[in-house]
Amino acid sequence: MRKLILLTLVIFFCGVNTGHCFWMWSPKTQQFTNPKWSVKGTSKEQLEFAKSILDSEDYKNALVEFRRLLRYYPESLEAPEAQFYIGECLDKLEDTYNAYLAYQKVIDKYAFTDKIDAVLEREFKIAEKLSDAKIKFLGMDVPQYYHAIRIYKKIIENSPYGKLASLSQYRIAIILKNAGDFTEARKEFNKVISTYPDSEWAEAAKFQVAKTASLSSLQPDYDQEASNEARAKYEEFVKTHPQAELSQEAEKEIDTLTDRQAEKDFKVAEFYEKQKAYKSAKIYYEGIISGYPGSPWAKNAKEKISELMKEGKL
Repeated sequence: MRKLILLTLVIFFCGVNTGHCFWMWSPKTQQFTNPKWSVKGTSKEQLEFAKSILDSEDYKNALVEFRRLLRYYPESLEAPEAQFYIGECLDKLEDTYNAYLAYQKVIDKYAFTDKIDAVLEREFKIAEKLSDAKIKFLGMDVPQYYHAIRIYKKIIENSPYGKLASLSQYRIAIILKNAGDFTEARKEFNKVISTYPDSEWAEAAKFQVAKTASLSSLQPDYDQEASNEARAKYEEFVKTHPQAELSQEAEKEIDTLTDRQAEKDFKVAEFYEKQKAYKSAKIYYEGIISGYPGSPWAKNAKEKISELMKEGKL
């Protein structure tokens, strides 16, 4: 009776013309099966079948078929390629982080595959995508850059001196800088310089070390040491890379830091002046004149000293 009911249902769903029905009863499994979607006789046939579905852009069903290959032929020569295409299917389906995990399995499980370079390139693209990605959580945009950092670090671990390693290290630092974590960013930029000194990113990293030190000096917990470090790093960069395009920007940053420090000292001098500690004020005004002669604050300091002398306060 049960078989009769099942057969009736199959005929119903297939339509009146049973010539288009692909379902068949299997006495062995006691189930109806569809030969079109059953595992193929060899791993090679299964791979070609799955790829044909992928080519038709039916990513969900292609994903099923690649996974079917791994289930039935886990030790086959086609297994690494199937795992790679699982990552591609997930990527196409916008399941981005799981796509990365699938790609990484190619390296973790099949160390001798010729897909490693392709995997690293795909992982890098995913990291780039996640660097600026955000998801909605409780009505807020939550950044996904921490996933990107994790992937970049894995790329470096997979191939420490591969063609994407130095750029991945640089991108980690850039993400942290953009997130406002200047201390950690500076550490990561320094890794580019120390680990990949001959890479094309080493020069830019040196500039960014100075930049992050400069940005640190702008934070509420202002640290004069950070400002001094920034100036020193910028000056070193200009000295060692005089022809670099970034040197012009570095020189502008030096001027900005100089003016910022001169302004700070000027305010200290004004404070002493208001407290009628005129000699202390003069020391700071004179320090601005000698220490920052090219700054607009040097001119202001000279005028202040002249005023104090005219008023008989010095």
